[in-house]
Amino acid sequence: ADIYKLMKVDLANYFPNWEGKVVMVDQDCLVLRRTSQATDKLKTKGAKTAVTSDRFGIKLINAPLRAITDQLGFLQQKIGPVVNESNFAGGVDMQLTADMTNIESVNKALADYDLVLLKTRQPVKTLFITDREPNSSNH
Repeated sequence: ADIYKLMKVDLANYFPNWEGKVVMVDQDCLVLRRTSQATDKLKTKGAKTAVTSDRFGIKLINAPLRAITDQLGFLQQKIGPVVNESNFAGGVDMQLTADMTNIESVNKALADYDLVLLKTRQPVKTLFITDREPNSSNH
């Protein structure tokens, strides 16, 4: 399901005086990209999916690479959203030990897997919430 559609429905149900719309906004962000096409550094050996993370690292077992972007909240707060442009499908096994609040530290750990986080500015889907027009419907 599209998370933005779900948020808009919840917004209409719980806050009928507000409305939301999704727009593309140029903003600072981090982009996860591959530095080579070597799949052997990423491909899982297979096991039950597990993701663990804290401020000092991330461990993925048979998890999608998207899980890294989902777990980088510390950097998202400082820089902006993290966008996965690795174009790698399938599960990965990965152990990153790094200061997850520091992009240089994270990139040093990602280099072992031929990945890099790059600071960039690009259009990103953004949910805007505004006051509802007096005569507009709730949905």
